[in-house]
Amino acid sequence: MSEIGQNNIAHQVADYIDMHPVVKNALQRGIVNYSSLVREIQKNLGLEKNFEAVLIAVRRNAAKLMKTSINLSEKVRKVLSQSNMEIKTKRAVIMIEKNQRSLNLVHNIISRIKADAGYLDLIEGSDSVSVILEEKLVSEFKKLQPDILRINKDQIEIVIRSPEDIEDVPGVIAFVTNAFAERGINIQEILSCYKETILLFDKKDINEVVEIMNKLTK
Repeated sequence: MSEIGQNNIAHQVADYIDMHPVVKNALQRGIVNYSSLVREIQKNLGLEKNFEAVLIAVRRNAAKLMKTSINLSEKVRKVLSQSNMEIKTKRAVIMIEKNQRSLNLVHNIISRIKADAGYLDLIEGSDSVSVILEEKLVSEFKKLQPDILRINKDQIEIVIRSPEDIEDVPGVIAFVTNAFAERGINIQEILSCYKETILLFDKKDINEVVEIMNKLTK
């Protein structure tokens, strides 16, 4: 096979691995049967006649990923081990259609709640606004109907307060969210501000969420 052909296959294999996080994670952890993976890649990329070239590309990617993963994982775990976790219960998330009327009302309500020392966070997107607040304050937003798109009650909020190092270590949030994804636990909302990371989950998942967070910050 020509050098150009080998390089082309190498690029295709690298792209395939990047587009399949499960495969990438398995290669990083060194738990892949290379022959099975190569046959899967051959079938998906139409490279049935290039087993050796695909195998070489897979091994090179695996070596690179494992080396990067070891160094990065140590840094991520160090940041998390130095982080503090706080759990807040009886939280709710209100999703609101973003328009001028709703924005005016939201900001007026927020100002009044904060004046009374109430707790809430605001996430503003291009089409909607999400307000994270105590369940007892949900009634304050009744004026927004029919601009309210959805209300999720029975939420638990996990606040992770990390050292300043988190700004210089890539992959901390990805590491945390992947831990929940692997257990089939959905993160309802996520918010990050400087050293704080805020995650919201359904109350039914509280035991598994606490177990995972204790392991991550151990």
